[in-house]
Amino acid sequence: VERKKFFDFPTTILGLVEDFKTPTNKVCFLVTFAYFKAKKKFFFRKFHPTDISWVTQKLQLPINQIDTTNYAKVTYFRHQKIILEFFGFKEFDQQSENLIKGSISFMVKSQVKPKQILLEVISLLIREKIEIPSYNQLANVVVEQINFHKKELINLIEVHLTEDNRQLLDSLLDKDPCNTNPPNINPQRQFQIERAKLTMLKKFSHSTKPSKIKTNIADLQVLQKLYQELKPVIYAINLSVESMRYYANIVIKSESFQVSRRADE
Repeated sequence: VERKKFFDFPTTILGLVEDFKTPTNKVCFLVTFAYFKAKKKFFFRKFHPTDISWVTQKLQLPINQIDTTNYAKVTYFRHQKIILEFFGFKEFDQQSENLIKGSISFMVKSQVKPKQILLEVISLLIREKIEIPSYNQLANVVVEQINFHKKELINLIEVHLTEDNRQLLDSLLDKDPCNTNPPNINPQRQFQIERAKLTMLKKFSHSTKPSKIKTNIADLQVLQKLYQELKPVIYAINLSVESMRYYANIVIKSESFQVSRRADE
């Protein structure tokens, strides 16, 4: 069904093909045309044998005259330009790369997943009528922007995070002993477990007991103090809401030693 749809060639294209010198050039051009019609990209002389056979039969050419290895690279690139012009598309060039870099940078800062970034970039290129480059080209630009964003954040933190700020954050990983009574244990026996302050701040009780409400208030006061101390750094980093939520979820799901290891890295 797809072959009938995408290998339905306009009369102008079939007329153009009649002037090509060799049967191989005729067939390879039409298969390349159909692939671009379907995916808005070129596949660098990669052809499915069944597609070659189908077009060969359509043109009523002898199959033994078709040899895709003889489809010259120069001819292939010339055919690309003809196809791009027919569909009103532009070649993916440096200007096109700069265009998608801006879009990718915005999505990276919003913590959009790489797979979704690729899909959005492909949609952008099609809207702008620009050929879609190879997967490796797109993936390299995405990775480049992700790494650039990470370095940018690290540099901002290095510049704006004071020594007092560092000590304040490090203190969240210090362990404090807390008394607890495990279930099914004699309540007269007290156990002391050392837990990091950060671990304790992760937990918010929904109980209406006065003691639990008091604990919640105390934790919120600690967080408020942390925010006031770190406000200049937070504003300097200028994270989006999505980024804050992303990094917060990492901390919430990680153990204290994992957070400490990430901080050391």
